[in-house]
Amino acid sequence: MACILISCPLLYSRNADFTWAVSMDSVKKSLPADQETVTFYTDDKPQYKNKILRHILNVDPTLSRECIILRSNSRPVTDYLFVKGQLYSVLEDYENSSAAEINTIGSNLKKLYGPPDIKEEGNEYTYSYHTANTRVLFYFKKDLEGRIKSRVYYYPRKLFMMLISQ
Repeated sequence: MACILISCPLLYSRNADFTWAVSMDSVKKSLPADQETVTFYTDDKPQYKNKILRHILNVDPTLSRECIILRSNSRPVTDYLFVKGQLYSVLEDYENSSAAEINTIGSNLKKLYGPPDIKEEGNEYTYSYHTANTRVLFYFKKDLEGRIKSRVYYYPRKLFMMLISQ
């Protein structure tokens, strides 16, 4: 069986794959004992933004009350998305990143997942990676003040199959 979850941010090393559809208890056990976490229903935070969650709710809006976030308050802030108690996605939010940090994240993703497919639209970049079990989207955008906002999404390659088999 693959590692349940590696909670280290991409500034450090970690394995390339996740084990999807595990329980929140399993994820909590994989986090450092002193790691501060909070949980919330996504319905309770309408301002919460997550591209994978949005995709899931576009497929089945009735799941909105079944979506819970386990947030690890670290750098980066890491959100574990659970649907009906199963892990469906991991989001690493780097908020204000330096160019060096973006390069490190991209370099580490390339080491883990191979060369990305790159999409550029103005000042927004999307790097896409995948393994047999996991897809990764690395988004970053430079604002007018020169700050870089970046996020890394991990989700199962068979996300749609997981949704329809529930």
